[in-house]
Amino acid sequence: MDLAHFIAKKYGYLAGIRDEYGMTPIQLLAANPQAFRSRSVTYEDITRILCGDRLRNFIEEKLNSEAAWALAKFMIERGVSWENTGSTSYTDRESFENAEMSTLMLATKSGNAEIVEEILRQFPNAVENVDGQGRNILHVAILYHHIRILDIVEKMEFPMTRLVRKLDNDGNSILHMVGMKATDDKLEHMQTPALLFRENLFLFEHVNEISNGEFIRLHNTAGQTAEELFEKNNAQLRKNAKEWLKRSAENSSIVAVLTASAAFVAAFTVPGGSDQVTGYPIFLNRFLFRSFIVADIFSLMSALTSILLFLTSLTSPFGLKDFKLSLSGNLMIGTYLLGISISNMMLAFIAAVILQTRGTKLWKEIALNSSSLLVGIILIYCGSLANNKLKSKNAKGLE
Repeated sequence: MDLAHFIAKKYGYLAGIRDEYGMTPIQLLAANPQAFRSRSVTYEDITRILCGDRLRNFIEEKLNSEAAWALAKFMIERGVSWENTGSTSYTDRESFENAEMSTLMLATKSGNAEIVEEILRQFPNAVENVDGQGRNILHVAILYHHIRILDIVEKMEFPMTRLVRKLDNDGNSILHMVGMKATDDKLEHMQTPALLFRENLFLFEHVNEISNGEFIRLHNTAGQTAEELFEKNNAQLRKNAKEWLKRSAENSSIVAVLTASAAFVAAFTVPGGSDQVTGYPIFLNRFLFRSFIVADIFSLMSALTSILLFLTSLTSPFGLKDFKLSLSGNLMIGTYLLGISISNMMLAFIAAVILQTRGTKLWKEIALNSSSLLVGIILIYCGSLANNKLKSKNAKGLE
């Protein structure tokens, strides 16, 4: 990228040359949003390093992303100088902006928010551009579910009032775009059906709000309203979401029942036994025994609460409001509670083991159990991260 930036600075006219597919260098960058996604340090970046990724590779990715952004920004800014010097084939500013606006639409389709934001900063009028199907930037951003680009355009208050009213060549409003399925939609490879369907519902509501409900009853040239189009094109996704939610709730319920059963039994299994005279636990006044009781109670209550949430999901009628308000939320909260239950059961187990092995080697036992727990957590987390990477690679292979 540094070499490309040097060439672009020294031989500026090359930035306007098109390849065999009619693409300029800036358009090629606009179609590649992955080139800029390593510019900032994210939580995932930190976990990658902790889980064994080489620091050198990480730094190289960051440097390449910064170089790509510097090159893209330079080529966008060069538009103004080309207009002044006449060193390009464009005859006036309008011709240049038309070329840049096609780059804008390409960046919007690809989800390249950095390029979109920079072009709109340099050329605000480019936001009015439409593609060959009569769709403006809002149509395209909503069609491909690029919410960040939608947020960028929403901040441009005056153009926004005009853009929301535009219809494409088929009479589709921006609300119709929510229900249309993009031919190269990548979301289904990256998310569960339930969460994806829920996001579609929220997007439909949001677009309806920004258009002030003007298009809810509008028919396109095919005679379809936005709601009808949404229901038709999301019917299979809704079915998949229902099946996924039921399957997940059933599997989670089984684990929750087993966890609750173990916690219930543990409540009546006293570590160290009971005093033969009084009947009270021998370790009743020990801190670790009290920790065992508290952890076991939390484990049991969390497991029982998660079971109720999973049963609510299983008995739901699976209406649209249920998907928006409760189903995914119940499943996520239930899963978190199940995780809390299992974690507390682990704490109760460790407390019980330490109580029964207490002696001169107490601190050795504590260190051993704590280290085992820490190693287990790290291995589970790294395994989860590796699984996410595998899913991401598989998704790229399907594109």
